[in-house]
Amino acid sequence: MIGSSKVFGRRARQVKAIVPLISTRLSSSTLVPAYINGSIVADSSQSFAVTSPWTNTELHRAHNTTIEHALAAAEAAGTAGMKTWGSYAPAQRRDILLRAANLLNETKNEHVHAVSQEMGAPLELAEYFFHDSVAYLKEVASRTTSCLEGTIAISSKGRVPLIFKEPIGPVLAMAPWNAASILGMRAVATPLAAGCPVVFKSSERSPNSHWLTLKCFTEAGVPPGAFNFINSDIDSTPAIVEALAGSPHIKKINFTGSTRVGREIAIAASKHLKPLVLELGGKSPVIIDSGLSEKQGRDAAFATLFGSWFGNGQICMSTDRIYIMREYFEEFVSLLRSQSEQFNKSKNENMPSLHFDTTHYRAHPQSSVEAVRTLKELVVDALDKGATLVAGQLDPAYYRNGSADGDNNAKAALFHKTILAGVTPEMRLYTEESFGPVASVYPVDSIEEAVAFANESDYALSASVWTPDAAKGIAIGKALHSGAVHINGSTVHDEGTMPHGGVKNSGYGRFGGKWGLEEYTVTKAITLPVLDI
Repeated sequence: MIGSSKVFGRRARQVKAIVPLISTRLSSSTLVPAYINGSIVADSSQSFAVTSPWTNTELHRAHNTTIEHALAAAEAAGTAGMKTWGSYAPAQRRDILLRAANLLNETKNEHVHAVSQEMGAPLELAEYFFHDSVAYLKEVASRTTSCLEGTIAISSKGRVPLIFKEPIGPVLAMAPWNAASILGMRAVATPLAAGCPVVFKSSERSPNSHWLTLKCFTEAGVPPGAFNFINSDIDSTPAIVEALAGSPHIKKINFTGSTRVGREIAIAASKHLKPLVLELGGKSPVIIDSGLSEKQGRDAAFATLFGSWFGNGQICMSTDRIYIMREYFEEFVSLLRSQSEQFNKSKNENMPSLHFDTTHYRAHPQSSVEAVRTLKELVVDALDKGATLVAGQLDPAYYRNGSADGDNNAKAALFHKTILAGVTPEMRLYTEESFGPVASVYPVDSIEEAVAFANESDYALSASVWTPDAAKGIAIGKALHSGAVHINGSTVHDEGTMPHGGVKNSGYGRFGGKWGLEEYTVTKAITLPVLDI
């Protein structure tokens, strides 16, 4: 359970009157603020530390929002936000969102460095996510004028039904640290485009990245109350979310993150019948068919490694399971091994569609030392029960030893990329999401067997199928339990023009394209009598 919280009256105090303004530009000596009803909230005595994965030392601090201020943000969204943003013409909202995209684009250097510091990402990866966030905002802005289109339904009972789409109302949005810019952007921009005010709760690991991404809305002219931004540390968050889920002003919740936390949020929301969009964990499978050409085999090997290792495997769509036709198994494992040796050494000319140059994709840390410990425990558990290392780090001693440099050294959060064989159901790695650069290969005797194994998992977010026959690939894709299936591509693929979300324990609801906007609308029927002429 998320936990109980003190119940406050509906009329929370106006934050604007009791808090000072501070600069929105941050250095290590200032706070990441909250932003409620048009005012910045910052109190150094009420803050928490944000630690860098690069150095395992404090980067800066963030204002720790109280339940009272969180409820004030919800009230601001439900009153001032709905009165202004909810009444704006779609074209007016579109113009403001496009202005926000242009303003965000001007902050690239500051933004990229902030994401790199908080996420532990190389600058190239942070820049990749930055451009995705700008592109997503432009895409969703372009759909603002069409997402509330109505229709006329057919009736045989003497009335004409007019069908309207309306904004659902204020949204509580929450996004994680692992791709803070793009995930924060889609959490906020999508409901805003549909006419819904937003209360956004940042990740305790990346509040500055989220703030630098999203403050463009305030600068572009989103009115007070329509966009609110709060932070909370890991201990305060359950009570904050519980309180906001119960606020009468909040009409929907979106959350991207772990299945465990998503389940707790769903329980909190269910008490108040609040609908949700949940994009949760994954353990994405890849199916490798036989009959691939030499080039297709190389491409498949690179795309598979990319899917497992991109972002250090800290991506919800990351490849965890690789099912290979038995007659092709040894050859493909050899391709994985050879491609892994070149992964960081040369440009990928075989798979330019991945739009990511691994030449500069230098080693970078996991999110924390604790994350490395968990990954090593998963691998050691598998090795102790008979699994073997086949690509990436091939020395078992690495996984059994702690950091030689101690836990407070930058090297302590580094983890070597890993591919295993012989993983079986009694091993934790068989079912648990690793959330790291770890994947397992499995020989199968038929495509049907591969599909059956892939569908065993409780996770179903993304999948990939490599086959020389596109029609066969579509048939396999339709048989897979997954929110998306990518034929001859990586499991890590998402665009603002397409729906993104999972089934089973990977969540429900969709981000992206018209499907994402529909999540924040309600359908209303108004009927008129048919008049005789």
